[in-house]
Amino acid sequence: MAPVQSSSCAAQAAGRACILCTGCPENRIDGAEMRELLLAESWEMTDDHREADLVVYVSCALTSRNEELSLDTVRRLQREMRPDARLVVCGCLDKINPARLREVYEGPIFGSDEISVLADMIGARGDGHRANYLLPRASLVGGMERALSSYRAAGLRFGLTAVLDRLYTRRLNAATTESRDDAYCIKVSTGCDNTCAYCAVRLSRGMVRSKPIAAVAQEFDDGLRQGHRHIALIGTDLGSYGHDRGKSLTDLLHELLQRDGDYDLRLRNVHPRYIIRDLPALCDIVRSGRISHLSTAVQSGSDEVLARMRRGYRAAEFGEALEVLRGVCPGLELRTQVLIGFPGETEEQFEDTLRFIDAAPFDYTEVYLFEPRPGTLAETMPHQIPRHVAARRRNRMYLHALWRSVRNRVRHPEPRLDTPQTGTEREGFAATE
Repeated sequence: MAPVQSSSCAAQAAGRACILCTGCPENRIDGAEMRELLLAESWEMTDDHREADLVVYVSCALTSRNEELSLDTVRRLQREMRPDARLVVCGCLDKINPARLREVYEGPIFGSDEISVLADMIGARGDGHRANYLLPRASLVGGMERALSSYRAAGLRFGLTAVLDRLYTRRLNAATTESRDDAYCIKVSTGCDNTCAYCAVRLSRGMVRSKPIAAVAQEFDDGLRQGHRHIALIGTDLGSYGHDRGKSLTDLLHELLQRDGDYDLRLRNVHPRYIIRDLPALCDIVRSGRISHLSTAVQSGSDEVLARMRRGYRAAEFGEALEVLRGVCPGLELRTQVLIGFPGETEEQFEDTLRFIDAAPFDYTEVYLFEPRPGTLAETMPHQIPRHVAARRRNRMYLHALWRSVRNRVRHPEPRLDTPQTGTEREGFAATE
């Protein structure tokens, strides 16, 4: 990891602070922990960066789109903040593409897991301030609506497609943990033990580092005592949980499910190879009926593409595992991601992915366009797919996802209108399209 850079000036006295965030739920729970640290040190929180004495921006560079959004946000913050206010940039951007960040910003930086740096900057008495919630949408810069806008900009929002698009967006938002105000979130680990050729997350998060099962269980018990029913486990890859401690995700789940009560668990980002490896134990867990949501990214339905991606499984064996899980618990909500346009992807291999998604029991499919990210193996792979070809395939896959969402309404009815939501994102910080 890149070295932490901090400011040499004296600790900043408590005042008004603003935390903004781009990216995933893990970034949002990191930002929430920073918020708890500041509150514990008598800082007053504000949503308006223009009136803050300290602004902390949790950046993201998972995709080039988020990288540009993060850079644009840094520029705008520096223009609009008070001259005597202080800006601190943390998160993934400096770990993945530090040169780009340093083109526009020369202030203090630190990684998302280096909250002790912020503690030192404000002269805090400690840095261990737990958060069991995600930063609210009022603190977000970009998000799902921004991702979907690329399809709309491509001319896909017309007629029936517009109806499907609105329905799909509504259902996907309602299915995600970050859409619920009443969700209780536990960050159980950070980092990932996999070596996928396209992913820059390991440059930022590193190898997996897991909380002890006892510590997670304590947070879980606290949530139940507070009356929470929807509990989400957060991690870079939940499938990697416990590897650094000689444990596994199934060990953790077996412990948590010993508790009685009216609750359900939502599992985000479980690598398919761990689902295949631990299928018998997962079946026992899913059979309890307490796992309501499982997010697992297939990425491609082509074995050749999966091998080049270094994913470590075959499409058919993953599809079989999903069918087994669905058979054990028909109400289990399944969500996936596909990555379109990976280097060397042929039309036939793309068709393999379409066929896989058509056959697999997924309720939601998120569609991403491959982008070569700095420091990844895929960045320098031969046979890069022309952008217009990859975009055409991506758009076709997205239409498939829209249609499948409508078909699945029979089994998973549309959420009620009173499903708790968290407001809107900060539209004023849009990256230039």
